[in-house]
Amino acid sequence: PNTVYSYHVIRYRSNNIDFKYKKYICNNYYVQNYFSSRATGTVRQTLSRNDFKTLPIVLPPDPQQQRIADYLDKKCAEIDDVIKAKEKTNELLKEERQSIIYEAVTKGLDKNAPLKDSGIEWIGQIPERWELIKLKYLFSVINGATPKSGNAEYWDGEIMWITPADYNTEDKFILYSKRYITKEGVNSCGTSIVPEGSIIISNRAPIGLISLAGKKLCTNQGCKSLVKNVELSSLFYYYYLSVMESPLNMLGKGTTFLELSSEELKEFRLLFPSISEQQQIAEYLDKKCAEIDDVIKANNTLIEKLREYKKSIIYEAVTGKKEVC
Repeated sequence: PNTVYSYHVIRYRSNNIDFKYKKYICNNYYVQNYFSSRATGTVRQTLSRNDFKTLPIVLPPDPQQQRIADYLDKKCAEIDDVIKAKEKTNELLKEERQSIIYEAVTKGLDKNAPLKDSGIEWIGQIPERWELIKLKYLFSVINGATPKSGNAEYWDGEIMWITPADYNTEDKFILYSKRYITKEGVNSCGTSIVPEGSIIISNRAPIGLISLAGKKLCTNQGCKSLVKNVELSSLFYYYYLSVMESPLNMLGKGTTFLELSSEELKEFRLLFPSISEQQQIAEYLDKKCAEIDDVIKANNTLIEKLREYKKSIIYEAVTGKKEVC
């Protein structure tokens, strides 16, 4: 069938290059680096057809091209299978991590503790001695805002200014931001500096990213800060809220995108064990999550090494540095 190509695409045909071998010629880091070094442009880098035509390639006879392509098909498939297996393991480990957190923050660590009905469908039974308290009685909810972008006096200061793009729930602590603002920037809008240890929650695009302020910071309007107003373990509530993404999203309202309002968040119900039990659970989860995260990190390191190995065997095969029989 006839195919129409965008002007962003360079199409090339060759009758003396095996189809599969052609794929591996283009899919190796020598070629990618070669093209990158010749791309031009500031907003968007582009490669000219003339530069594409200057690419030097090693072109063995047809039978050898086929042998190389078959060899790379086999080797790459083996590597990809291992990568997929490790990625699947990581997905299962993340699910296990969430399950461990959820069980600990809703049922506690004492498996023999008497239980009672929480009255909340997604939580079910909770330890009898635990209380159920609306968030507004434990935390002050602080909104964020954005200084005017066109005023240079408001930007590039020393105050961390957090947006949902600055962190992930798995990070636990926020220590850096992409942009910083000045005191004048803080005073110019509705944002507020919150203390270290405050819980940061994204309230739109997406709802429910949770982290702890590792330093004093302020946020934009896409985040809310929870500043404790009673004695409690912020780390326990970081873990608690980290597994409440679905119920928090159910509270979101809006047509273009869902947004969680301060009033809805204030009414969100939290479990309240004793302070000592909060601390015990937080310490337990620190240990269990660190163990799982170490395995995930090791798997990610292996995945990266396998991807680099895959690139290297393709490069060696199509440049003639490795003889393929």
